Formats: sequence, C-alpha cells, structure tokens
Amino acid sequence: MQVTRISLCFLLLPALVWAGTWRDDFEDGDFEGWTQLGRGHWHVENGELVFQAQQSPSALLIGQDNWQNYTIQARVKLVAHQRTNCCGEAAFLTLRRNVSAGYFFLIGTWQLSPKQVYAFYTVPDNIWPRILKTVPFEWQLNTWYELKMVADGNKFVGYVDGQKLLEFEDSRYRAGRIGIGGAYNTLIAHFDDVVITGPDVPDGGPGAAVHPERKLATTWGRVRKVQ
Repeated sequence: MQVTRISLCFLLLPALVWAGTWRDDFEDGDFEGWTQLGRGHWHVENGELVFQAQQSPSALLIGQDNWQNYTIQARVKLVAHQRTNCCGEAAFLTLRRNVSAGYFFLIGTWQLSPKQVYAFYTVPDNIWPRILKTVPFEWQLNTWYELKMVADGNKFVGYVDGQKLLEFEDSRYRAGRIGIGGAYNTLIAHFDDVVITGPDVPDGGPGAAVHPERKLATTWGRVRKVQ
C-alpha cells in the first residue's frame, strides 16, 4: 500500500509542477500585454481597469490559442448601465476565445431582461450570441462582485462571490485565449484583481508578488498581435 501511495504522488507531481497562476491588479497604471478586440475605451484609473462601451462589445485577451482548461476570476463593478432592446449591457469574462468566437460569462442584462448573470457562446464572424444559461441576480451599481468561471473539458461553472450560480456543458470550443470585457452602448465597468490559473498558465503577471525585472513583457509579447 505504501508503494502505491508513493507511485500516485509521482504521477500527480507533473500536473502540480506545471500548474501556474498569473495575476494583474493594474497597480502599474496600464494593461500592457493584453490584446484588445472590438471598439471600446479602456484605461487604468486609480489602480482599476475602466471600460466604457462605444456601441460595440470589446474584450481584452491574454494567453495562448492552445490553452484548454483553466479558471479566471476578476472583481467587477458596474458603474453605468441602461437596458436596451438591442443587445446585452453587461461586463463579462470570456474563455476559449479567438478573434470572433468563444464562451462568455456575463453580469448585467440581455436586451430588456431583469438583472441577471448569464452565459452564451458566439460563432465565427457573427457577434449575435447563442444563450446557454441565464440566472436572475440582483446586482447593484457601484458594487464590487467577484466573477469566476471554470473551464474543464466540456464542463463550465460560473460563480459570483464564491457562490455557484450556473453550469453548463458544451463541446464547440476546446481551446483558446482568455479575457475580460464589456458591451454594448451605455455600460461603464471597472475590473480589478484578475487571476488566471491552469496547467498551461505561467506563474507571474503584473500583479504577482515579485516581479522586479518585469520579465512578463517578453513572455506575453507574442500574444499582443491579433492573429
């Protein structure tokens, strides 16, 4: 039995070694290394990343196209919001993302819906979403919420402030980059304390405890250009 236990530890060791955590708290005053998609105004103010919608969804992405299983969490605060019968007014996390397709976990509204959190996916060259799951959630303006989304194979789980609010299964997208964003017309949202963990994720980031030489600029340089 002792031999079996030791062997199991050695089998698990590579996964533990290669799992990493990447952080950005925007205290450095910029969002260098992220790739912006879509039209929207992004800037850092008082150590918080601020997004203002400009009649379009917009996202900041980071990571690699071959990333598969990971967790992203971020603190999100909606500052300005008004329902519209056109589209979604929401802040979001996005997973397994390429230029025009991926999964989204959102807090806000969809068209004239009540306040909610919801998940959808998009398809290449068509920004109109396909709704996967919606859950009522009475969020408030100017209040921080911690959003977290876990992608593990075909399974996805979404949390707000540590409470599991939705889950779904889908197999359309196996891998892709990861990010944060917002939409569409009136939304102003703040983001902070982004944490990404996973087997392919490197340890570090601007929000890591130790980064005296700012080596991450080199690590992430190749993801700044949209493929």
